[in-house]
Amino acid sequence: MKTRMIACLIATAVVSTLITRQVVSREPPKPDDKPAADRPQMSEKQKAMMEAWQKAGEVGPNHRNLDPLAGAWTCGVKFYPEPGAPALESTAKATLSWIFGGRFLKLEYQGDWAGQPFEGIGLLGYDNAKKKYTSMWVDSCSTAIMTELGTYDSGAKTFTWTGTMDCPLNNKPCQVRSTYRIIDNSKFVFEMWGEDESGKMKKDMEITYTRQ
Repeated sequence: MKTRMIACLIATAVVSTLITRQVVSREPPKPDDKPAADRPQMSEKQKAMMEAWQKAGEVGPNHRNLDPLAGAWTCGVKFYPEPGAPALESTAKATLSWIFGGRFLKLEYQGDWAGQPFEGIGLLGYDNAKKKYTSMWVDSCSTAIMTELGTYDSGAKTFTWTGTMDCPLNNKPCQVRSTYRIIDNSKFVFEMWGEDESGKMKKDMEITYTRQ
């Protein structure tokens, strides 16, 4: 982590230097200006570092795979309190919009939970360095930030994320899995699974998104 931070700082410094040089070069010379004897030049290591950071920040086809999720949606929510029990159903609204030049999809969700207003914000993206899809979620019912890494199956048109979260019942980490299955341009289905007390995965939630 420390090495990555140092590399980032160096790359930022190099970019700042280059931008400053470009701005200064566009300014008309003053009568008493003297040509600089030495101008900063990037070393081969710095050039390689810059290229690596630029490549890691590029928007590519993997990001475009998320395009079908963008838009405004009406949500049909089913929550499964325990296996075999009837689902608790509700409705919600959500918008998914691209931010930072198409690098992340921002999910804004509004509904209710146990009869109380519920809001959530998520980010979906693709990490070029990790070569994995990424997911982040926070909401009005928790103080935790849930993060997951995932893959995309183009044949099934399904994103699958996995991660861990701390269970408030026993303060131990438990496995979680979530999927986004694209039906067509007007509908996709989100499912969330989590570990039960025996360690088996159980379906906790299903949300059907219908485009408004």
